[in-house]
Amino acid sequence: MLIPSVAKGLRDEVATMLGQLAQNGPDHCKFKEAVRSVAASATMLKELVDNAGSGGKTMNLKAAGKTYGVPVSTLRVWCDRGILPARKVGKLWYVEPAAMDNLFKNRNAGR
Repeated sequence: MLIPSVAKGLRDEVATMLGQLAQNGPDHCKFKEAVRSVAASATMLKELVDNAGSGGKTMNLKAAGKTYGVPVSTLRVWCDRGILPARKVGKLWYVEPAAMDNLFKNRNAGR
């Protein structure tokens, strides 16, 4: 299930953040970066929980690659470049099936 995996990722990021705080202090740039990442992850988790009851669905890139027959590495590049609308939580990208459908519909329309 997606929400527990995102929650685990968030917990891992918090643990990393606390380790960096203990090692480097609160003014260290890696700590500040970790705080921003945890805040973004918490926002994503809240959105996932809020959308869970309303049928909102997302999938990680591995699942999307399997479903749509696209290598994960290609999907990751598309996400990084903004070609594929996605959310990044920690090191993981999450996409909505509708975004994948729209991407392929638009790409095939030009052919």
